[in-house]
Amino acid sequence: MSNSTPMGLNGYARRVAVHRLAQLARYAGVDIPEDADPAPIPPLAPKDPRVLLDIVMLVLEARRNPARRSEILGALIAWIASNLPPSEAGRAASSHIEVPRGIPGGIKGLVRASIAYSRTPTLENAAVLAYIAARESRRPCVKPKPSTGEPGRVRLYAAASLLIVTAASSLLLGPVEALLVTLSAAVMAAIAVYALEGPWRRAEGLWDSCRLTRLQVLPLIEALAG
Repeated sequence: MSNSTPMGLNGYARRVAVHRLAQLARYAGVDIPEDADPAPIPPLAPKDPRVLLDIVMLVLEARRNPARRSEILGALIAWIASNLPPSEAGRAASSHIEVPRGIPGGIKGLVRASIAYSRTPTLENAAVLAYIAARESRRPCVKPKPSTGEPGRVRLYAAASLLIVTAASSLLLGPVEALLVTLSAAVMAAIAVYALEGPWRRAEGLWDSCRLTRLQVLPLIEALAG
């Protein structure tokens, strides 16, 4: 008898947590069931990238299958609630949970919310993750955007700037100083090109078109998780 009471209370707290998180998903536009079994994701672990990968890929699956969106999100929210510590789940009945504001979208926002919850599984972080997962799940898959030529222009400008700096430094400075200035300019040009064509830029494009794979998500998670 002594063991059944805590378990019953714990189960009730988690059902309330599911209900509160489901309300947030509805605010984001996804009507989910509250009696779903938790998604088949490993238990929460702060440094386990598999958990973060599974969260991202579940949301991507919901985007690809609108007919199953509610089912998939229901399982994900059940998993989020099941990984709340008992003390945090117990707060669900008495805490005021507001709709998160100013949360960045896209793959980066989803990964950040997943990392935050995995590191600190509070009711507030659970709410942010549930909301952004639901919001992202409603984004339609769009066709890949054709290249605008912007990366090519940046390369051209970087190369032109490098030539100008090299010519000017060779006329005005000695050979050693000119070499150092040229190397510095080359590094800055490389940084400019990388910032434009970096992994997040490519990842957001793949996310928009629903073509992002687990192998492509992993380095993004590792970059943010440190």
